[in-house]
Amino acid sequence: RQKRDIYTKIPNQITQPAPTGCLQYYTATSGLIESFNFGNYLNNLDYAICIERAPDTCRIIYKANDANFGIEGEVTYTMPGVGDIECDSDYVLLSGGSQDGEGETHDRYCGGTLSYSKAFQFATPVVSKANGPIVVRFHSDSKYHTVLKQGFRIKYEQSSTGCAVLNAGYANPQNVINFQRLLRIKC
Repeated sequence: RQKRDIYTKIPNQITQPAPTGCLQYYTATSGLIESFNFGNYLNNLDYAICIERAPDTCRIIYKANDANFGIEGEVTYTMPGVGDIECDSDYVLLSGGSQDGEGETHDRYCGGTLSYSKAFQFATPVVSKANGPIVVRFHSDSKYHTVLKQGFRIKYEQSSTGCAVLNAGYANPQNVINFQRLLRIKC
């Protein structure tokens, strides 16, 4: 008998499985993440979308235009919902989100527009400088409403802008590579 695993049975299959607890997993430094059943998301969802953090980045920028974002919340149709009060039932969780990833941050976003602030009626990027693995969560409750049930299609991009410089004691390129491997955390 020949030993075969699932990856040899499925041609052209990704050989890197998602980390435990992640239903979607992205390894590129930029891309597009989308809620399940985009266009009319389902009730009673609570799942994680993980993005592999590139070793030389410290921030992630999320963007969505109005046509690609609609999550039920305590806001009117076109307004963004930001924070725990406005997004208490259905939300996408972008840890430590704000205009530049610093200062006052919020985690929950809902409404008809993705924006770092509820003061805007138009889409603005949400930037996170949260440490650790990059995990986006989506949560929906059991109530079904017909307004703002589209879900989300969000572009993400990891960036090294504004990142701290590695300790000068790691001038040897091999030591820098080893140090970066130590710091690299996956979901």
